[in-house]
Amino acid sequence: MTRKFVVTSNTQFMCARYFPTGVQLLACGSDGRISYWMVYNGSLIRELHGTKKNSINFLDINATGDYFLTVSSDQTVKVGGL
Repeated sequence: MTRKFVVTSNTQFMCARYFPTGVQLLACGSDGRISYWMVYNGSLIRELHGTKKNSINFLDINATGDYFLTVSSDQTVKVGGL
């Protein structure tokens, strides 16, 4: 196995999940943002602000890829749509 790319950002990544189709990667971290990355080349697609003051510690995506869930250090659980 060989590394295909390295994803870097100005955050401490806390969690990452593959989108169910396998073409995107969702990641969250200490900056409170949710970022979408292309699997093929590691480019950033978009970023969402999940929380303004705290880190997002966990995220997960449902089996169809329609919804995602985040858990942040301000003790909130949020459900978002893709």
